[in-house]
Amino acid sequence: MKKGHRGAHKPRLCTLALGVLLAAMPSACGGDSGETGGRTVLLVSLDSVRADFLTFMDPETAPNMSELAQRGTVFSSASAPSSWTLPSHTTMFTGAPVQLHGVEWDDLAMDPGHQTLPELLQQNGWFTAGWWTGWFLAGEYGFERGFDIYDNAMTGGRDIERQYGDALAAEDYSRVRSILQGRDVQGHEDITTPNVMKGYDATLDLVKPDQDLFLFTHLFDAHYDYIPEAPFDTKFDPDYSGSMTGESFYKNLAIYNGKLSPARQVSDRDLEHLTALYRGEIAYIDSYIGKMIESLEQAGRLDNALIVITSDHGDEFFEHGNRGHRQSLYREVLEVPLLIVQPGGTGGQSDALVGLDDILPTIADFAQVPPPPTSLGRSLLPAVSGQVIEDRGQLGSLLHYRLLTNSYVFMDSFRTRQSKIIRTLGLDDERVLELNGVVQYDMATDPTEMAGNYDRQTIVASDAWRQFEARLDEVTEVYHAAEPAPRSDRGTRVRELFSHNLESLGYMEEGEEAKPGGLGQPWPPGPRPKPKL
Repeated sequence: MKKGHRGAHKPRLCTLALGVLLAAMPSACGGDSGETGGRTVLLVSLDSVRADFLTFMDPETAPNMSELAQRGTVFSSASAPSSWTLPSHTTMFTGAPVQLHGVEWDDLAMDPGHQTLPELLQQNGWFTAGWWTGWFLAGEYGFERGFDIYDNAMTGGRDIERQYGDALAAEDYSRVRSILQGRDVQGHEDITTPNVMKGYDATLDLVKPDQDLFLFTHLFDAHYDYIPEAPFDTKFDPDYSGSMTGESFYKNLAIYNGKLSPARQVSDRDLEHLTALYRGEIAYIDSYIGKMIESLEQAGRLDNALIVITSDHGDEFFEHGNRGHRQSLYREVLEVPLLIVQPGGTGGQSDALVGLDDILPTIADFAQVPPPPTSLGRSLLPAVSGQVIEDRGQLGSLLHYRLLTNSYVFMDSFRTRQSKIIRTLGLDDERVLELNGVVQYDMATDPTEMAGNYDRQTIVASDAWRQFEARLDEVTEVYHAAEPAPRSDRGTRVRELFSHNLESLGYMEEGEEAKPGGLGQPWPPGPRPKPKL
C-alpha cells in the first residue's frame, strides 16, 4: 500500500506552517467566504490519466469533477503532444508543440527565450504558486520560472533535492545514483496529493483577496504503481479474489516479460483488476479536486475563477501490446481529458480537435494579456462560451531510446478528424534522418487505431501527409524567427540519472542493460529536417 495517510480535510487556517516556502507571499490573511476577490486561475494536471477513464460524465469514478463539469465545457477530443510528462508539460506551459520547444529528452530544459505561462501572468501582476509531485516537473527544466512559489510536494522532496545537489557538487556519482533511485521508487509508491493540498490551502489563506492568483497543481497519484488506499482499492472490483496487485506495475514479470513471446503475461481478468485499481486512483484524486473547489469557495474566489483540469498523457493497458507510457503515440496515451470552467459558465461539450498547446492562450485570454509569439495554440474560451470552433490538426512527437540496440527512434504523428499518421524515423549511417516506417488510420472507421494502412506510397501522396508537412513547416518558421538559444544554455543536471537508472524509471525492458554514453538528446532541439523517404 502507498505510504502516507489520507486524513480528513481540515478547515483552512491563516498560518505560516510551510515556513520558508511562504516567505515570499503577501502578509495579509484573507479568504472569508463571500468576499469579492481578484481573478483566479486553477490549472490542475492529473499525471497519466487517459481520456476514456476520465470523461467528466461518470459520477461513480469522479463525482466532484462530474459535478464541476455541469457548469463547464468538456473537450472530448483533446490531445497531448507526447506520451510522457516532460514534453507534454513543456507544451502546457509554453503553448508550443514539441517540435518547436524541443524538450524531448531528460537532460534538456526549456529554451529561456520561450516565455512560460507563470512568467506571463507574474509579469502582469498575478501571484503565482505551483506544487509538483513528479521529478520531470523539477524547476531545473524551467518550470519554476515565473512562480512566486514553486514547491516540491513529494515526500521529503526538498531535502532530497539538497542531498542530490551536494552529491553532484562533490562529483559523488555513486551517491547521486543512489539518491535518484530512491526518489524514483518513492515517487511511484508514495501518496503526494495531500502534500499539494497543504500548500494550496496555505496559499489561499495568505494571499490578499483582491490579488489575481494563479494556482498550478500537479497530481501524480494516478501514475503507476496503482495501489490506492481504501475504499478506492476495492471500489471498482469488489469481487476480485486473485493475487494480482498494482505494485511494481512496470517491472512485474507476471504482467509483462520482454524475454517471452508474447511479452504480455497478465490474464484478461487480472488486467481488468489492474484497470480497476487505476480507476480507483483517479477516484481518490477526484476527492481532492472536490476539496480544492471547496477551498476556492471558502476563500471567496470560486465565482471569479477559471478552472482547467487536464492530463499530460495516458497509460497503455496492452491495446497495442504495451503497458505504461513513453513508448508509442497511440490514442490511449495521447487522448487526454480536458475540462474548462469559466465564471458564470454552464455545462457543455465540444468535440473539436484541441490540444495542450491551447491551455496557455486560453488562460492568457481570460487574464486579458497577449500570449507569447512562440505559443502556437488558440484560446478555447469561445468554445467554453458555446461557440462552435473548428478542428485543428494535432501534432505528436516522441524520442525513444532502444537500449538493446543502443539507438534512437524518432516518432511523430498528425491527427485530423478523418485520419491519423504515425511515422517512425531513424538516423542512417551518415546520420541523415530517414523514414523507417509509417502507418495511417481511418479515424472514422477505426477510431481505436487497430487496422492501419502501411502502404508508404499511398500515405505520402495523401492530403493528410501534405497537411502534416505544412504544419511542420509552420513550426519550423516560428522556431527560426524566435532565435532559439543554443543547446549549451539548456542543459540540466539529470544526465547521470538516465545514464545509469533507466530500468528503475520503468522506461526499459527487463533484462536490458544501459550502454555507456550516447544518452543525451541526439538531435539539436527544435524541428527535425524532413526525412529521406
